[in-house]
Parts: sequence; structure tokens; C-alpha cells
Amino acid sequence: IYALVLLVGSVWLLGHVRGLLHGLALKLFSNKTGSKVKFHIRLGGTSAWMPECYYSKGAYMAVLLLPMILCIGLLCVPLFFLGDPWFWAVYLVQIINVSAYFRDILAVYFLYGLPEM
Repeated sequence: IYALVLLVGSVWLLGHVRGLLHGLALKLFSNKTGSKVKFHIRLGGTSAWMPECYYSKGAYMAVLLLPMILCIGLLCVPLFFLGDPWFWAVYLVQIINVSAYFRDILAVYFLYGLPEM
């Protein structure tokens, strides 16, 4: 039961970290000074947006991919140092984390084919 609680808690925490990282990336690539990131916290994760800002195609793709690269990179580091049972626990969290980024990967795929505005 402890392993299940740890798994669900880790996935829940990553959902919120992912939203906060999207908010940080939105602010980082924003072309407007003084605009604020708005967050919507839900049970499964956090959403971030900046309604008054527009992004270039490249900047928006960076906003989508930055949290994925950071979270996957940070979760890969412990895999080199963990023993057998904890390795598989972190690996399972990593698999769930990567599957949560499917929407972002799909959005980047479709954005890539669109013309720059």
C-alpha cells in the first residue's frame, strides 16, 4: 500500500511541477513586460497561461518542450544511483510522466507544420 501511495503522490506532484514549469517557460519566452502568468490548480495538475501574450511558433514550441526536457532529465539522474526496487518505482513514475507529455509532443508536431505568422 505504501508503494501505491508513493506512486500516486509522485505522479500528483509531477502534475503540479509540470504546470509550474510551463508557467516559468511562458514568462521566460514572453514578449510583454509586466504581464503575469495565471495558474489554475486542479486535483490532477496545474494549468498556466498568459492571456494577453502572443508567442512565435518557435517560442511556443519551447514553452511546450522545456518542462518535458527538465522533468525527464531530473528523473533520469536518480536511476543511475538507485537499487533494484527503487529503480523500478522511479522508472514507473518516469513512464507515467512521459505519457503525460503526449499532448505537448502532439502540439509541437502539429505546430511544426504550420507557417510562421
